[in-house]
Parts: sequence; structure tokens; C-alpha cells
Amino acid sequence: MEKSDYSIQFVSKITGINPHTIRAWEKRYSAVVPERNANGRRLYNEQQVERLTMLYDLVSIGNNISDIANHSDEHLKDLHDQFVDKDNLAVERTVVEDIDFNRVLQNLMLALDNYKLDIINHELEKLTANLDPRAFALDLLAPLLHEVGVQVSSKRINIGQEHSLSALIRFHVGKILFGMKRKNVIKDKAIILTTPEGELHEFGIMVGALLCAHYGLNYVYLGVNMPAESLADTAKQIEAGIVLVGVSPFLNKEKPDFTKNYINNLRNQLPDNTNLWIGGGNIDPTQYAAKQIEMIPSLQSLDQALNKVKKNLV
Repeated sequence: MEKSDYSIQFVSKITGINPHTIRAWEKRYSAVVPERNANGRRLYNEQQVERLTMLYDLVSIGNNISDIANHSDEHLKDLHDQFVDKDNLAVERTVVEDIDFNRVLQNLMLALDNYKLDIINHELEKLTANLDPRAFALDLLAPLLHEVGVQVSSKRINIGQEHSLSALIRFHVGKILFGMKRKNVIKDKAIILTTPEGELHEFGIMVGALLCAHYGLNYVYLGVNMPAESLADTAKQIEAGIVLVGVSPFLNKEKPDFTKNYINNLRNQLPDNTNLWIGGGNIDPTQYAAKQIEMIPSLQSLDQALNKVKKNLV
């Protein structure tokens, strides 16, 4: 039997996995079962360190730990050799599964309520360092932005506070999107993410870009306010496979005819082999049933759709 010499702190440093995550994988899935010293502290051998590294790399490219935790070392090695580019992983952030997101949300809202923007910035910086893009998007950003919207509507916080938080979020999301290595992106036609002309609500497509990054998909983030003609021309030039247009409920409610005309106009200008996805907006899908348009009503459904795209490519 191999000698178990490595503490959890040492294993964390050499694998990049947060100690909380290592404990969670052991407790929930028995991914590894370390020995214990006389003081009850975990000790890992080289085989276990290698196993944790393979699990982490496979989770980083989109696998669920619950699906692979009990695979044999041989099976994990086969998967790792087949799918993981060890020099240029698409995702290099630690997956922390045992963060208390409710507590984090409460702390962020309390800091926002008291205009403690430095605290919010510090917390977001820690979270982006310890969460993969998918967890940051779905487990943190989505509930945070929903809660902010509720509190703005009820006038418990003001527009200035909302804009301050939005600016910080944009900054940290930008660091994730443009700070990640993307050399081993799955080779396929790009996914374009943008909003219609006049639509300035950005967070839906930012979450979409985070999910694309998480799944290792090839994406082009165009930001907000894209005229249909310019968007169609861009899609043709780069031969996009999917155009994802985020429409907020506010735009669709205030300008339903504009939204409908924009979508129809865009669809007519896009190549037939370019899929058009419309995210959010509470749009009636029956208006577009025969026009090669797919409605993505929620962030969860977007996550499922992008995961399906990834699985169809690998």
C-alpha cells in the first residue's frame, strides 16, 4: 500500500481544489477515502492525489461530480486522456460545492444596504476565485439580481445602489470571461450573444456567456443594443451556429410590436443553418413556431440547452 503523507492543505495547493470541496467530495460521494493520523487529520497518498486531479479536471470541463466520483481510476484516466487538454483547461477555477449561498446573498444585500461597496467587491473577488463560471452564474448571480430587482421595486434600495452593484458585477464577470484560457474550446461554429437594438439589460446574456465558458463552447460576446442587420451580417461573417438574443420582459412589455418585428426581421436575414435562440422576455412562442426560432424562457433552460450542445459535440 502507498504511504499516505499528504495533508489536505498540501493536496489543495498542488491540485487547485479548495479543501472544502475535497471534504465534500469525500463525504457526499466517497470520491476518495483518505487515511487518518493519530489526531484524526486526513492523509492522502499519491494515487488519491492523482485521482482528485483527474476528477477536478473533468468537473472543470462540465461533468457533474456526482456522475463520475465513483468511476474507477482506469475509467477516469481514459476520460481524462480523451477529453482534457492538461496544458490549457478551459476552466481553471475551483468548484466549491458547500458554500452557503443564502448566507452569501444576505451578506451582499446587507453590504449594499449600507453602501459598503468595498465589501461587495472583496466578496465578489473571492467568489470568482472559488467558483466555476456556472456556479457563479446560476447559484450566485441569478438569485442576487432577482433579490435586487425585488428590493428596487419595493423601494427598499434605490437605483443608485442597483447601478453600483451592477457596475461591480460587470467588472468581475468581465474578468472571468476575458481572463480565462480558451485554447481548448470545442471546435464548432460560434455562439453569438447579444441583445436587440434598444435593449440595455445585459445580465441575461452575461450569464449565457459564463455558461458557454463553463462548457468550453466557442462563443462571441457582442454586448447590448445590436441592430438586426448588423447582427445578421456578423453571424454570416463568422458563420455562427447559434445567435442568442436576450430580451428582457420590460422591453417586450413596453414595445411588443418592436420585439416581434425585430425577431422576424433577424430570422429572415440569418442563414437557414444558423439557429436563433430568444432568451427571456415572456414572449409567446406560438408567434414564431414555424420560423426556426427556439425560445429559452429561463436561465436553467439555457443551461440545459448549452449542456446539450456540448454533449452533441464531444
